[in-house]
Amino acid sequence: VLILISLTSKSFSHAIKHNLAFYADVMSTAFEDQHRIRALDSFQRLLENHLQSDSDPFSSLEFLPWLSVQVAPDSAFRIITWQVEQDKADFQYHGLIQMENGNLIKLQDNAPKHRGKELEYSTLNAVDWYGAIYYQIYAFKHQDLNCFLLLGFDSWNEVENRRIAEILFFDGVKPIFGKPLFQPDESSSEAPKTRLIMQYAEESRMVFQFDADRNALIFDHLISIQTPGGPVQVPDGSYEAYNMEDGIWKHEEKVFDLKSDTPPMDDPKRKKEGKDLFGRDKE
Repeated sequence: VLILISLTSKSFSHAIKHNLAFYADVMSTAFEDQHRIRALDSFQRLLENHLQSDSDPFSSLEFLPWLSVQVAPDSAFRIITWQVEQDKADFQYHGLIQMENGNLIKLQDNAPKHRGKELEYSTLNAVDWYGAIYYQIYAFKHQDLNCFLLLGFDSWNEVENRRIAEILFFDGVKPIFGKPLFQPDESSSEAPKTRLIMQYAEESRMVFQFDADRNALIFDHLISIQTPGGPVQVPDGSYEAYNMEDGIWKHEEKVFDLKSDTPPMDDPKRKKEGKDLFGRDKE
């Protein structure tokens, strides 16, 4: 009887994973908008049920390559994010925070993104989250508060993308996004920012990553160029940084000992290679 129960349980788990992969594939690649949305509804419901019923709260989701999963360095939580194209070049972002006890917090992409730079001084929460796909997480302390630097990607429109540096902390069990810890240059009169939003040409490659050796957020310096569709920002081959010092991210206008090893604009070869958002080969 025990063997039969075990086999039945494994078969059921396999079926759940198969269905999750099916709906994730459809919501990401279906030609019809309505098919992607219908698949999203089924996928979200199945994923939440799967995560809540699994005895291991941090069980592997590698069978779902359409998701980005970032685990906090202290394993207190993991954050799961993904995107769905609702209409042509109109992406909606979805996310879940799963705590180490298995509890789920749903993130809703409701921030007024059109306000752009205003959001660099705003504090948000789970119901008005700035939706993005997170690809890097770094833990740090500000005074006695545990904080996390999240780096994310936002496919903003047909011609521009955005990179996001978000600070996450918890007020009890509630996630709070944004804290004024990005300090400008000493000569600047600007107030500290709660998050960074870098908007750049879709055809550009932008470096935007945490460098553990430097204990700093390193990113491309952007300049404006004119295109037939209007002005856009592109990297010029030099770098800026926000250095972590005593719980504050302090701006460094120019990092002199870094150089670009790749051209700042995308090349045809990369497009042919068919890399996805995370640098993996598209199937």
